Amino acid sequence: MSFAAADEPNVNTAKPNVLFIFADDMSYETIGAHGVLDIDTPNLDKLARRGATFTHAYNMGAWGGAVCVASRRMLNTGRFVWAAQQADLNQLVSDNQMWSQRMSGAGYRTYLSGKWHVPTSAPAIFDEAEHVRAGMPQQTPAGYNRPKDKADYENGWKPWDTKHGGYWSGGKHWSEVLADDSIGFLEQAAEDDKPFFMYLAFNAPHDPRQAPKEYIDRYPLDRIEVPKNMLPEYPYAEAACGKRLRDEKLMPYPRTEYSVKVNRQEYFALITHMDAQIGKIFQALENTGQADNTYIVFTADHGLAVGHHGFSGKQNMYDHSVRVPFLVVGPDVKAGSTISSPIYLQDVMPTSLELAGAETDGVDFQSILPLLRGEKAESYSEIYGAYMNRQRMITKDGWKLVQYPTIGVDRLYHLTDDPQEMNDLAGNPELAPKLNDLRAALTALSEELDDPDLKEKRGTEKSNVGRNAAAYQVEEGSDVEQKTKGVWAIEPNPELPNVLILGDSISIAYTLKVREHLKSRANVFRPYIGNGEKAENCQGTILGLQKIDDWLAGQKWDVIHFNWGLHDLKHVRAETGRNSNSFDDPQQASPETYKENLTALVGKLKATGAKLIFATTTPYPDGVKPARLPANAKVYNDIAVKIMSANGIEVNDLYALCEGQLDKLQHSKNVHFNRAGQELQGEAVAAAIDAVLP
Repeated sequence: MSFAAADEPNVNTAKPNVLFIFADDMSYETIGAHGVLDIDTPNLDKLARRGATFTHAYNMGAWGGAVCVASRRMLNTGRFVWAAQQADLNQLVSDNQMWSQRMSGAGYRTYLSGKWHVPTSAPAIFDEAEHVRAGMPQQTPAGYNRPKDKADYENGWKPWDTKHGGYWSGGKHWSEVLADDSIGFLEQAAEDDKPFFMYLAFNAPHDPRQAPKEYIDRYPLDRIEVPKNMLPEYPYAEAACGKRLRDEKLMPYPRTEYSVKVNRQEYFALITHMDAQIGKIFQALENTGQADNTYIVFTADHGLAVGHHGFSGKQNMYDHSVRVPFLVVGPDVKAGSTISSPIYLQDVMPTSLELAGAETDGVDFQSILPLLRGEKAESYSEIYGAYMNRQRMITKDGWKLVQYPTIGVDRLYHLTDDPQEMNDLAGNPELAPKLNDLRAALTALSEELDDPDLKEKRGTEKSNVGRNAAAYQVEEGSDVEQKTKGVWAIEPNPELPNVLILGDSISIAYTLKVREHLKSRANVFRPYIGNGEKAENCQGTILGLQKIDDWLAGQKWDVIHFNWGLHDLKHVRAETGRNSNSFDDPQQASPETYKENLTALVGKLKATGAKLIFATTTPYPDGVKPARLPANAKVYNDIAVKIMSANGIEVNDLYALCEGQLDKLQHSKNVHFNRAGQELQGEAVAAAIDAVLP
């Protein structure tokens, strides 16, 4: 195999072909070249040597048990998880905005073979589509929840027995059918003067994990090691996804070493068989003379546990289930390179559009070409994950926070030191600042992504501000202790004045720092959700008018430091009010509406008798999502400053504080600030409040 790759860039001026190969249920660890497992993937290993390996590619999550549906919907619409869920696919198809349609519009011949699992017609949006498969083989062998022991295996179905259907339906293994389809298309494409976009979606290694016997035999059970983090049962299994979930019933409870080994044996065999078919596709690309001008991307829709942490499926937030392989070969991709910057697997969509010269309007994900070319160091400062309303996750700076909102449990892992995620550090008091930082970052990121779980909580839970944490104390060591000791609910000192901070996610990030600066001077509050486990984002003036009475209740306030603007000026979809990346959509609150709303809010705040301080909206760069025009921060700040001047309210100019040094204080293409930015703002806010304390 001699695919075009380069120690130095060698850019072909013709539009390149794009070959996208998509596996199902394949974890990052399952490529031999990654050096994690003893598994045979010689062709994917060659791909890794010939191009770039992204070591931290993630799936963003899912709104239902079929994680692959969400992953593929995100991939083909280019929308982040909650926007993809809400996307009108019929309208996107009508507007030629699906991935294949955009490539077709850029002059590409588009082709699909294999698994689709997106609720729209593949033949309608690809030029050619062969053997379009359902989500999984329709006829599956009886005997899930297997094997309990060796006798159960001996008496049950065998993965190489063709009479059981599944991957053998139609008489030929589906992975082999896809390879045949691909070779046929490549031979035709060699005669075409148009570049091609191939979308090859293997069902493998999704269950039922069936492969020819020769591949099973390559993995005798004494070759298979059980995962180091294997558990008989996950301690929060019901809160995470539920033991009755289809994927979790593929192995019996409690998990046994024998059952895990057999399931991993069949998993590895199906991967190695798929790898052999991928090798045939690579050879056909070479034989037809198209390799030198073809970008190849290999990834998977999500990972799979197969025994890790006591899980069988992928409906969890651990790396074995959310982190996937991501390999890239192409004319200007440096051979043997490794990129550790975190990305989302769906970044392949805008990457291909950039290669094709196609428009990326309405696409949330980011092209990886600047990373491949060394033009920037990172695309995302943090990675988000979600599963229904049951799990939330953030990965940032080598740390991971996993939350189970329905039971109020947090789990904290230091991935750098603990890649197997075996040591939960959430209860370590020395790491409380790190835990709180990640909680705040996750809340901010959830707001940015329009997480419906936050919206649901706002609709069903009364805001809490002035109630103290003592009201929630429970027996130490109880199951709910962590939930009831949320950091945002404080125990105020009755001898100190009371300060209230109102604001969006920028203020969430600096509130705890203000509290630390003023710990001997004031009780520093902000609105929070539930029992104090999450800070509440006060968003824009529209939400402010709805909730201001709740926020002001519960205490006599001496100082209120407040801000609205960042959410008001963002663009939202007119029909839903959800975040939009298009400047053609309206702002959440027009300048006129913002002025009217803010004036009304100031009236409410003045009625408290508190000393008021308004913080200007902080600056942000071009290219943030949702759409925000950088110049509008000044427009809305000018409106606010005039209102404050008319009402005799002090202004804390955080915009001026941060302007001109965003490269040092702020995450790339993001409204949010790094630790240095948060510290700077925290000091400034604390100083402004301290100056007016009684």
